[in-house]
Amino acid sequence: MLPVVGSMLLLLLLILFGSYLRKKQRTAYEILLSLAVVLYSLASFFSYLPLIMTNVSSFVSYGESAVSTAVLFRVIGYSLAILVMLLSGIAAFRCGLCLGERELDLLLPPVLLLRGISQAALILQRLYSLRIIPRNPKFFEWLSFVINHSLVFDALLFALLLVIPLIAPVAAPEGNGELSQSGGTQKAEGGAPPRAPLGRIFCPASCA
Repeated sequence: MLPVVGSMLLLLLLILFGSYLRKKQRTAYEILLSLAVVLYSLASFFSYLPLIMTNVSSFVSYGESAVSTAVLFRVIGYSLAILVMLLSGIAAFRCGLCLGERELDLLLPPVLLLRGISQAALILQRLYSLRIIPRNPKFFEWLSFVINHSLVFDALLFALLLVIPLIAPVAAPEGNGELSQSGGTQKAEGGAPPRAPLGRIFCPASCA
């Protein structure tokens, strides 16, 4: 989880200082931002992959037949959940490409913060249990609140991600292309717009 939070902090710093860095050296900024997005995506994938694989063992309960209807429903539900997660990430990514730099600079910091609070809490919990972080009742109450209400932060994250498709049709004409009515894809003469690295952040953020 440390690489996930570290790459997220790097992304957050690049976004917060994006306007200044784009003026100084836009090409170098986009390369560094793309590398940070790739690092965050790979770190998120390998961090959550063990959890996905571990949950597979819960399909069959002790003493239960592996060919029962209940097991079949669990497999179908789990497969559909992964499919919806991947489709949500792709949809957020495609919509993120249609947003302008102003909209992305406003949306990305709260998205990363909401995603990073729960992830950072897991790291702090481990450090606290190993007594690397000194015992503190106030800190323990805050840590317990974040971990016990992680679903609330996830709900706020998805509510914020729902804003993207709502403002994408309005923001698309201001960019390099427009949304097509059939597939919702962006048409641009020059290929991928300069804000493409920023739009890619929505994919791992929504899947994580």
